[in-house]
Amino acid sequence: MEEDGHGHADIDIDIDHRAHSPSGANGVPSSGNGNEHDNNLLLFEGIDGATVNLDDIFDIIKNGESSEVENLVEKFGLECLSARDRHGYTPAHWIALNGNVQLMRYLIERSAPIDLPCLGTQGPRPIHWACRKGHASVVQVLLQAGVAVNAADFKGLTPLHLACMYGRTATAAYLLGMGALNNLTDINGDTALHWAAYKGHADLMRLLMYSGVELQKTDNFGSTPLHLACLSGNINCVRLLCEKSQLELEPRDKNGKTPMMLAQAHQHQDVVRLLYGEVKKKSRWLPSVSESWGWLFGGAGDSKGPLFLFLFSVLLWYPMYMIHAIPITWNILRRSHYCFIYWNVVMWIRWAIANRRDPGYIPLSSDAYYRAIKQIPYFDKLKKRNVMLTRLCHSCR
Repeated sequence: MEEDGHGHADIDIDIDHRAHSPSGANGVPSSGNGNEHDNNLLLFEGIDGATVNLDDIFDIIKNGESSEVENLVEKFGLECLSARDRHGYTPAHWIALNGNVQLMRYLIERSAPIDLPCLGTQGPRPIHWACRKGHASVVQVLLQAGVAVNAADFKGLTPLHLACMYGRTATAAYLLGMGALNNLTDINGDTALHWAAYKGHADLMRLLMYSGVELQKTDNFGSTPLHLACLSGNINCVRLLCEKSQLELEPRDKNGKTPMMLAQAHQHQDVVRLLYGEVKKKSRWLPSVSESWGWLFGGAGDSKGPLFLFLFSVLLWYPMYMIHAIPITWNILRRSHYCFIYWNVVMWIRWAIANRRDPGYIPLSSDAYYRAIKQIPYFDKLKKRNVMLTRLCHSCR
């Protein structure tokens, strides 16, 4: 669409979103007029001469009762598990969408196909549907069965793309922990960060940033993640990107539009004000106090300020205090000295205690980090995955 200067975000993303949705509104492909297919449905014949058509088979699959599926296979054979419904989806697709771990394991035990794309233009695999719904336990089973963690559909979308598109933070963390690449792009050149920015998932953006994703990467339309966050008006995502000091705030896409222009065109005034303030701040001759501190001691998460304070105190201040201040002012300011010494003793005791305690974070590249990542699927039903994720430190090594 040329009227807003950003055809990709307004057309292609929405098309991808609809194509990815196996359901339209409710998670089930619209069947249209089912009567026109009824006469052409494939029939399966059992040992006893009974017959069953595809609709009945997939109704049983979608119902999710293991005993019913087992009875179906006993009567009509393993071919039932390899069938496709009228939309080209396999039983594994529906089992993945419903998050049924038991049935997915049953398919694997019976050597049924679990990694076939559907027969439509999008071509999602079962793992894509599991990630779309955030079923990390099903994703784990599929990966253990040999499904590729970076498997792409016909439009180049990987499981990580789908998890970021639909805001599945725990599933995305699990995929990254299992080796998913954060820099892969779909056919439009969009990375997982582009999708998270466009959909407004700031927590997922933070997770991807911790994993080392490139923030300035442009897609086939010249759009950066900042363009897409401004286009959709996600102020939290815009603010998160603006916090990065190295990020260019006024890049132009292939239509010559900056992120601020897109925000203005879509009437996102809060985003415009935020961007205007950030651009003005970066254009000042004199840096702010926080920027000066970052230049001297390191940025957030990498600050050397406490270390410099410690060295200054030990090597300079305390000797000066003992040699010069105490002999001259002890008799005059004795109570002040007592107070100063007392609070310094308390400070160093507290520092020693804090230094010996476990901060509660699991550092990256440690065995405990990867063990925690692999435990995410087991917390699917307990809803405790976010508690676990808060303990993971993706920057400290």
